[in-house]
Amino acid sequence: MSVKICAFAIVCITLGALIKHIRPDFMPFLRIGATVLVGALVVSVISPLITYTVSLFNGTGFGEWGESVIKALGVAVLVQIASDICRDCGESSIASGVELVGKIEIIILCLPMMEKIISTAKEALLW
Repeated sequence: MSVKICAFAIVCITLGALIKHIRPDFMPFLRIGATVLVGALVVSVISPLITYTVSLFNGTGFGEWGESVIKALGVAVLVQIASDICRDCGESSIASGVELVGKIEIIILCLPMMEKIISTAKEALLW
């Protein structure tokens, strides 16, 4: 599958080089379309990995932690793709804002884990 994704990316880059000389105003649409399609292909490749990872965490009693880690990784990938698209379109300030929101979202996802760690540490100290 990675060969198909790489081949598709190379075709898009080649097509972009041709379109850039003929109709440069179509380039943002080509970039966004190619990014969305590559993202969809990546999701199809990564879904078995996510399923396997969730099953690993569920069997150990760390199900909530595994779910939070997977969500955080998903947020990180999504934010990276969105910020790259923004930068490709020349909007670096919007890209920075997207990255900031993604970091805040990841912190929010980690708060329940941090709460459990702190409560466990308090119990250990009081024991």
